[in-house]
Amino acid sequence: MDYQILALVHIAAVISLAGLALHRVFASYGGPAWATPVIIGCLIGIAIACNAIRALIDRSRVGRQETERAVMQQRYPNCHVSLLKDGSWFLTDRATGREYQPDASGAMVPASPQNQRRQ
Repeated sequence: MDYQILALVHIAAVISLAGLALHRVFASYGGPAWATPVIIGCLIGIAIACNAIRALIDRSRVGRQETERAVMQQRYPNCHVSLLKDGSWFLTDRATGREYQPDASGAMVPASPQNQRRQ
């Protein structure tokens, strides 16, 4: 939480310094005094819009992953389902603890001989 406040303070300082620099540039060329706040306001608005779009994309990605996880849980009800970083699924049988990976046809095959637990 403290780092967020510190980041906001830094952002406010950068915006105020940029505003001061823009004001001096516009003043030296005889530009209107209202141009600096308008430009800064537009930049802040663009940043807010980009952040909202990114949040929407992240929410849809998370929703899609949860839907895929639910489908895999329904397909293999006796297994614990984990999504690996490479996008493949890793299944662990809840009763025996054996580890599986579904192949292209959807059948469960042992993950690898090294990972199999002996019973």
